[in-house]
Amino acid sequence: MAVPLVLVLLVAMFTGSDAMYCVCKSDANPAAMQKAIDYACGKGADCTQITSSGPCFQPSSVVAHCSYACNSYYQKNAGMGATCDFMGVATLVAADPSAGSCKYPASARLIAPPIYALPPTCLLGLEHAYHSTRSMKLFNNRFTGISLLILLIGLDYLNLASI
Repeated sequence: MAVPLVLVLLVAMFTGSDAMYCVCKSDANPAAMQKAIDYACGKGADCTQITSSGPCFQPSSVVAHCSYACNSYYQKNAGMGATCDFMGVATLVAADPSAGSCKYPASARLIAPPIYALPPTCLLGLEHAYHSTRSMKLFNNRFTGISLLILLIGLDYLNLASI
C-alpha cells in the first residue's frame, strides 16, 4: 500500500510541461558569448555536442554554440543553485530550442503539491504506511502523529498564505 502511494506522489510532483531551457540572447556581445561557452565547457557542460563532428555543431554560430553549452551547464547544475545568466548573456525560455538531431537536455521541475491539497485517500495511505511499519508506536489511535503533523503543516501554510 505504501509503495503505490509513494509512486503516485512522485508522479504528481513531476511536470514535464514546465521544462525550461537556458539560451543565449541573439543580441549579446559575441566575445561575451564566447566567454560563456568557455566557462560552461570548462565547468562540466557536455560540449562534445557542439564540436565539428557533434550533432549540434550546425548552425555553426556563436549564439547556437553558446545556447547549447549554457543550457547543458544549467541543466546539470540548476539543482545546486546555478542560474541562467552568464553575465547577462543568457536567459531562460520555455520553448525547446532542439532542432533535427540536436537535442537540448531538459529537466522537469519538481513541484511539490501543498500537503493540505492531497486527497483524503492519500492521507489514509500515509496513516496505513505509518501503522504498517510497526517500528514506531507513539500513537495507537486512528489520528496518528503523522496525520496531526500534516494537519498542522497545512494550517500553518494557510495562515502564512493569508498574510
